[in-house]
Amino acid sequence: MAIEPIALNFDAVDAQAMYYALQKKLNAVWAITQLIAIVLPLLLFFSGWGAQAYELLRRHLRLWWSAAFALFFAIAFIALIAQIALIHFAITMQSELIESSIPSFSGFLLAKLPEAVATSALIGLSGILVCYLLDRKHRLMWLWLSVLATVLGSISLMATPALTETQPLGDTPVERRIVEMAGQLGIPISSIAKERCHDARSCSPGQVIGLGPTRLILLDDRLSAKTPDEQLLQVFAHEAKHYLLDNNLKPVFLIFLISSVVFLVTQTLSSAIVARHRAPYTSVAEKVKVVPLVFGLGLATFILLQPALNTYRQHVEFEADRFGLEFNRHNRALIEIMRSDAAANPMLFRFTPVTRYFRATHPEIRARIEFAESYHPWANNEPIVYAQYMGK
Repeated sequence: MAIEPIALNFDAVDAQAMYYALQKKLNAVWAITQLIAIVLPLLLFFSGWGAQAYELLRRHLRLWWSAAFALFFAIAFIALIAQIALIHFAITMQSELIESSIPSFSGFLLAKLPEAVATSALIGLSGILVCYLLDRKHRLMWLWLSVLATVLGSISLMATPALTETQPLGDTPVERRIVEMAGQLGIPISSIAKERCHDARSCSPGQVIGLGPTRLILLDDRLSAKTPDEQLLQVFAHEAKHYLLDNNLKPVFLIFLISSVVFLVTQTLSSAIVARHRAPYTSVAEKVKVVPLVFGLGLATFILLQPALNTYRQHVEFEADRFGLEFNRHNRALIEIMRSDAAANPMLFRFTPVTRYFRATHPEIRARIEFAESYHPWANNEPIVYAQYMGK
């Protein structure tokens, strides 16, 4: 069964080349923002400026932790303001191609300021926690922190459905068909809901939230008003795979694995660097000086993990496409969904290496369309991968 390739809405070669070039520029801006966040704290450690700034603050603030908090807050806030400026610059570049309105820098800064302050405060508190942990030198500290991060992350994921405004499915023809499909897959109706979408731009046609017993398939409450019925059913088939196979214990193991690598590498490298500088953190000032080193190494390690993490995420999404096609067997619907996504954001069509390995959690649309055009084993009476879940 051959699937006729579908041309995209934007002019093929020239437009794709322009968006690809824009993507490279935006990736360069992204890379600069990450370098600022890494280099600034490392510079403060190796230059000794961080310790000097702490001593200066200590003269004006009576409590050591208030001076430490002020230092860590200032470091984070400076880095975030620089990032906000670069992001506004990226928006300006993007608007030149897609002809969208450009917010003024002052307005953009004011809109982002509350988030920057909250993030800086959180980093400041985290810095004080690191100072506290430096008093408790333990070679398995990375393990205990990984367990803590996993517990907190799992609780956050499990609580998401309770914090999301939803409504049950109705009785329209497409909703009845979704109920029928769910029954074929053994998905309880109570695990499917419509999301109340207050901002049309922020709501996807479908997604799975929650973890384990709280996982929930969410559909945009506009349903067919936004997405044609055939495409909506394909979206549900795609999300059903995430519900059945992905949002169980896999996120828990993934959080633990990532946390373990980040904390272990950070603890090992920071201990070695501190020992080499012959600066054992016995005094409060020395502990405060080490915190920027910990932050810089931790962020660098996390960013270096992104290629492996994003490769896994993209594989999961590809497999969800496979599952959806095997169950719904409507290749054209998936192609049309991808075509609409490409028209809405052409930069998702083809990725640069930086986007693919460091930024994208989903595969590029070009690859997903090629897969949908070529994958139909049932047409040739060949076995399907997920037959055990759908009785086919």
